[in-house]
Amino acid sequence: MADLGVILGALISGVVHARRIADEESAAVAEHYKDNPLLSGMSIPRVRLPEVSINIPMLIEAQDEGEADQIADAETIKKAVGEELKNSLSREGVKMTAEELQRFDTAFAQQLKKVAVPSVYRSPREAIIRAAEDAYSETIKDKIVKASTLAAASRIVSNIRFSASGSALQKVGRAPRIGASVLTAEVKDKSSNENVSRLTLTLREEGMEWSVGQNDDGTMTRKLTPE
Repeated sequence: MADLGVILGALISGVVHARRIADEESAAVAEHYKDNPLLSGMSIPRVRLPEVSINIPMLIEAQDEGEADQIADAETIKKAVGEELKNSLSREGVKMTAEELQRFDTAFAQQLKKVAVPSVYRSPREAIIRAAEDAYSETIKDKIVKASTLAAASRIVSNIRFSASGSALQKVGRAPRIGASVLTAEVKDKSSNENVSRLTLTLREEGMEWSVGQNDDGTMTRKLTPE
């Protein structure tokens, strides 16, 4: 028995791997054609599979309803984010009064009260990150932007996000899963018309390519974008 998600991932990964092997072979053929005077003027063969359909019989053998994330208490989150904020301000040379820091702390506490109770389908981590960002924007963002460079302000808010993410959960939950078997021998031995299921999967190819851009500070950023 295997996790159905792992089975689906293996099928998709296999198709992607086949595409990579095919492209590498096309590149090797291109090099061979280039060096052969009789072949250099001919087009390079390249096979693409825009769509692959798969139909597999399988047995559903188990179900795990999963477990929701356990959110950390508000004081723990506030303390972690507050300490990171102070450290980030110190590193960037930005001075902030105790009253201004307290306003951020109060606003963050109010935002944390709005975070929904987590479930197996909804993690609170992103909501807590947004709560920290909203408190930052409401209270201290303008002063930090005026008192430092744009890059420094960006680093400060990035550190706040990272701290909020790292302190958000007391325990990471477990996603729901389905246990299934697709091995031919097992399906043949255990299945009947009443209990066998069929997995029908259609995979459509969408290519990506590297896009390179230059940042304001001169560094380069590489991103994968759709073809």
